[in-house]
Amino acid sequence: MVSGGTTAVAGGTQTGGVVESWKQFYYGKLSYDATHSLAISFTITSPWGKSMTGAKGALVKGWSLSGVTHYQTGSPLTATASVNIGLSGIRAGRRAQSVANQPLSFAGSCSNSKALCWFNPAAFAAASTLAAGNAPTDNLIGPNYYQWDLTARKTIILPWREGMSFQIQGDAFNAFNRTNWNNPTVNNAGSTSFGQITGSLPARVVQLGAKFNF
Repeated sequence: MVSGGTTAVAGGTQTGGVVESWKQFYYGKLSYDATHSLAISFTITSPWGKSMTGAKGALVKGWSLSGVTHYQTGSPLTATASVNIGLSGIRAGRRAQSVANQPLSFAGSCSNSKALCWFNPAAFAAASTLAAGNAPTDNLIGPNYYQWDLTARKTIILPWREGMSFQIQGDAFNAFNRTNWNNPTVNNAGSTSFGQITGSLPARVVQLGAKFNF
């Protein structure tokens, strides 16, 4: 990596550059790192009414509840910016420049009332045209993910033929309607909207179904 001034030099050769250590740019968390991840699946079958028969048994027996719980820490992100690299207006993504004495976390009121400010927009600036940018790789951690998916099921054994049954099922994805935020925007360092979250994953979704087994 070379960092230097922006003064044009005869022959298109840059002088006075500084060689940067590669570790500063590529040594860090992997972009798909999940420091903590927990997934639990379960099925609970009702123990009641095993000896019941007739309509009463059909009502009490055959209930079950199953689900999947998933928790995962946020994704690592890298602050970048788009900079002009030529007189023709060509722009390219470049590592951002860290601003000294600025915290990464946001405090105060978000400038966008319809967004969630996750990172401090003053913590990074766009690097100069020929600078490498010194923002660490994947040192920003996005929002975590936590969700319960539940299924309630009722199975009725039909008497007409062996193996014949009727099943009613209700599914609730994100059953407790938790807000799981999307990752914040981190590719526009130097902008007031840097670090803002403007969307989330789906809210609770409920579906009903029935199945006839024979």
